[in-house]
Amino acid sequence: MLRMEHGKPMLFGKHREKGIGLDPRAAQLEVVTIGEDGVSAEDVLVHDAAREDPTLAFMLANLNQRPGFPTPIGVFRSVRQPTGDELNWQQIASVKERKGHSDLRKVLAGSDTWTIK
Repeated sequence: MLRMEHGKPMLFGKHREKGIGLDPRAAQLEVVTIGEDGVSAEDVLVHDAAREDPTLAFMLANLNQRPGFPTPIGVFRSVRQPTGDELNWQQIASVKERKGHSDLRKVLAGSDTWTIK
């Protein structure tokens, strides 16, 4: 089991001697053992739940599907994205800031109207 905590190295094993590293050649996660093949604690990935890019969180979510990998538990990703409704209200506020408030009666009674015959 891999207990993921924001800001802490991704270590596991009975004595926390194993960790999750990144194999840059294959662009995938790998299990590393500290002290073997020149691997040190600095080679283990540090969990960043606030990371904007969701790629690593997705890779962690599927980690236990691979033989020899632990089952990760904890918060994989904690990134707040605005909702569609929030983006709509931001857009309305932006237009009001640029053009000012409008009055529907003035728009309808203004010079920019037409008659359909």
